[in-house]
Amino acid sequence: MAIRLRDLGALSQKFVQRAGAATNDYTEGVKAAGPDWESKTKAAAGTWKQAITEVAGTNRFEQGVADAGSQKFTTRASTLGAQRYAPGVQASAADWARGFGPYHQALQGMDLPLRAPRGSPQNQQISNAVATRLAAIKRGKTA
Repeated sequence: MAIRLRDLGALSQKFVQRAGAATNDYTEGVKAAGPDWESKTKAAAGTWKQAITEVAGTNRFEQGVADAGSQKFTTRASTLGAQRYAPGVQASAADWARGFGPYHQALQGMDLPLRAPRGSPQNQQISNAVATRLAAIKRGKTA
């Protein structure tokens, strides 16, 4: 006997309606889960590493990208992404400042030589010094 299912369009509409009505449930669930999130996420590091290794070995990442296709990316990024971009940026101001702070401090504290004429190798050395300093901060070093 075949499994009887409602029309796919009707099921999709039901999903959207029910999920949209569950915004408060989502918010409360996230708030309740917060205290456990960090400890459980850290505890899952080994599982994450194993899963990523498996995905890389079987080319599933590439297949997922191919399955989604560039049209889905473009459509979602230009509609949902565009709607969420400005509010997301506004909400992240303090986090951005905290993350960029060490780089800002390092750049302000750098004593760089004067620029040389255009095309001079000395100018590339200036760029290299800045890049080296910023990379060291990224890796958690102070040099």
